[in-house]
Parts: sequence; C-alpha cells; structure tokens
Amino acid sequence: ERVIFLGDAFYYLAPEGKMRNLPVLMDRVAELNAEIFVPGHERPHDRAVFDAMRDYIHTLLERIERLVASGASEADLKQIPFDVGDERLGFINKGQHIRLSKIAFREFAAERSA
Repeated sequence: ERVIFLGDAFYYLAPEGKMRNLPVLMDRVAELNAEIFVPGHERPHDRAVFDAMRDYIHTLLERIERLVASGASEADLKQIPFDVGDERLGFINKGQHIRLSKIAFREFAAERSA
C-alpha cells in the first residue's frame, strides 16, 4: 500500500498559513499516487476522500476569490453554501466550512487591498 502522512494541519491551516497555497500543495500530494492518507488529527482515509477534499478546497477558494473580486463583504460568505449531503468529505462539517471560508476571505481581501 502507498501511505502518506500529512501532518496535523494539512487540511485546516494550510501550508505557510496561506489558504491560497493549499490547492497547489494538494495537487502535488495527488501526484504521489498514495492510496491511504493519514492526517494528524483525523482518521486515515482513502483516495476518494482525499480527492473529494481536494475538489472541495479548489471549489471553495475559487468561489471566495470571485466573491472578494466582486467587492463583496465577509457577510456575503453565506452565498457559498456547505452541502451537508456530501458524505465523501467525512470530516468537514458546517462549522469548519464557515471557519475555512472566513480565513480564505480575509486572506484574499488583504491581498486585494495591499
């Protein structure tokens, strides 16, 4: 089996504290063709869960970047719903979705105003 240990904060804090870097990192990890993924504080999971999480992060950040570019406020994040029916993610819930959305929004807004 091909197993990869991802560390404590891989999904939730992003590399170097930047959400913008997370999709690139996830794409690089995907190239390793691992079968089992072991995050630091979550249960191990298979490739399907990793790919679903990767898709979720890519989509979430694309939506937030468009929202920021349109001049929206953080309150407008409610336009980006969390699909609680997506069981593929397994360990992302609505609260974590909101937290990740706010972190990304603030990061992208700061970049835009710099």
